[in-house]
Amino acid sequence: MVPLLVRTLLLQKTLNPMRLLAAKCIRKRFDDKTIDFLLQLEWWYWPIGKITENLGAITTGDLEALKKIYEEEKLN
Repeated sequence: MVPLLVRTLLLQKTLNPMRLLAAKCIRKRFDDKTIDFLLQLEWWYWPIGKITENLGAITTGDLEALKKIYEEEKLN
């Protein structure tokens, strides 16, 4: 989400505003099940401390660790 936002902001500065451009999805980064899980996880809304604590799992895409965090959060 954030890289897309940054890319969009950069493109707005470099593209001619009088042109109409279209984008096309080339491929998905993850399968549908993983996408659904990541959208439910909503790690981007976590407090900074929690993000920092789990940065390794977030940046490496360690889905097992993220699922464990999600399950623990649901129990609390």
